[in-house]
Amino acid sequence: MTESASPTRRERLLEELRKYALISAYLWVCFAVLTLFKAASLETEGVVWAPLGFAVVQALVLGKFILIGDALKAGHRAAHHSLIYRIAWRSLAMLGVLIVFKALEELVVGWVHDQSFATILEEATALPLWVHLAPVLLMLLILVPMITVAEIHRSIGQERFRELLLGR
Repeated sequence: MTESASPTRRERLLEELRKYALISAYLWVCFAVLTLFKAASLETEGVVWAPLGFAVVQALVLGKFILIGDALKAGHRAAHHSLIYRIAWRSLAMLGVLIVFKALEELVVGWVHDQSFATILEEATALPLWVHLAPVLLMLLILVPMITVAEIHRSIGQERFRELLLGR
């Protein structure tokens, strides 16, 4: 492909699949570590629990949500600001996208299980605030390094990024 030619549909698809695989792999590692930590903590209480398959599913679902957020240009209005501002703004914007999609996912799961909107909302609001806040903060902690790498890549270009990462 020449510099001036736009990418073909196949090239765009392959690039999207590559991005999806990288994002999902990163999320899977993060969720697997969190799952192992939770399993180790619970085992000290005599509870055996380690659904690593759940980490794969969550990584794939949230990876797709992140790609959708990126396609929606979540946080891209900060493109002309400093790197640290872009990282912070995009991380918070993407977190907002993930919160919205996660809420929609919970609604769909509830409806699949024949729950009304009122029941789903009642179950969600019955939990203490920290139960909702903890995973949100963990997701922000996971998003910041991922978006930092993406913004550095975007700032210096693919060739320079590869050279910095892998050497000459």
